[in-house]
Amino acid sequence: MDISLLSQGILLNPLFTRWANGASSAPDSWTLSGSGAAVSRNADLNRRGPYAAVLTNAVGNKIGRASCRE
Repeated sequence: MDISLLSQGILLNPLFTRWANGASSAPDSWTLSGSGAAVSRNADLNRRGPYAAVLTNAVGNKIGRASCRE
């Protein structure tokens, strides 16, 4: 994610700071979709902010990571 989007106020919860439904649900203001898709909160892979969102598929393969960068 491009950090310039933050200053424009385009994204809600861009740094993945809020996870009201728990660490294995999509972060607040984000949606997880797709058959067998899963998300987990990870504090070790983040680039900016407290957490990254790690995405996995139905068989548990990591398919992506979302975190903010400068």
